[in-house]
Amino acid sequence: MVGYQTDQFPAFFARESDLSVDFRAESPGEVAALALAHWGLGMESAVLVGVPVPEDAALPPEDVEQTIQRAVESAEQAGVRGKALTPYLLEHLIQATGGRTLEANLALLRRNAEVAAQVAVEMAR
Repeated sequence: MVGYQTDQFPAFFARESDLSVDFRAESPGEVAALALAHWGLGMESAVLVGVPVPEDAALPPEDVEQTIQRAVESAEQAGVRGKALTPYLLEHLIQATGGRTLEANLALLRRNAEVAAQVAVEMAR
């Protein structure tokens, strides 16, 4: 796992987690170099790059954990399981945070696309 400008595995709504990354890359060029070296060594696996949610959209990790725990408890009490669980949890998080988790997720989606495009350009050089 490569952390893009981070030493911690980024969470979806928060920039930090309790998990560390294997490598840190500061730039798209460093990510590209790591990926190309990985595959150059004959590795056939993917290279996972963790990009943190932008600071202005991030939620405090402790708030996210508490909200997720309440959402899981609510799902258990309601008997929600299987393929219905993820949409239930996401909707609960959106409602509980006044839409902030949705905003964070959309900001992360845009940031992931931006970083991926920059890495692709570097790999093509």
